[in-house]
Amino acid sequence: MHWLTVLLLSFFLVACQMSPQPRPETYTHKSCGAPTNSDIGMRLDVVRKLIQQGQYYAALAHLDSLEVDDLQVQYLRAEALRQSQRYDEAEPVYQRLLESCLNGEANHGLGLIAGRQGAIDKADDFLDQAAKLLPIDPRVRNDFGYVLLLKGQYSLARREFMTAIELDND
Repeated sequence: MHWLTVLLLSFFLVACQMSPQPRPETYTHKSCGAPTNSDIGMRLDVVRKLIQQGQYYAALAHLDSLEVDDLQVQYLRAEALRQSQRYDEAEPVYQRLLESCLNGEANHGLGLIAGRQGAIDKADDFLDQAAKLLPIDPRVRNDFGYVLLLKGQYSLARREFMTAIELDND
């Protein structure tokens, strides 16, 4: 029976990996640290679209052109750095965000970095915290489930995967 559960979870993982990258604006607290200047807000929307399209270096260039360094700018910078595999640069930005209203997103990013670096226990800690802070974010629940699967905690992983599947409207 265990092998059937593992096979089913593996199928869900492959399906999740093959789906398009979720839009950052879908799951983040856009109101947290939102810029008061509408021009900056529009420029951040461009950055979000660039990240969604996988154009991380262009997103970073746009962020460099901004004259502000609010929480949304920092978060988007950390996301673009992480997704362009510049983990050493992304990690301190996420660390600073741990003390903000983007604490859940910061834990998620740090968990993903730890996982990519093979620090599964560290990834588990960060993603567990992210799941507590962002309980309805399907990306967080899926990523936490994957770490639990790697740790051999199949029933807990299954619960996280099922939660992610039911939360994701796509």
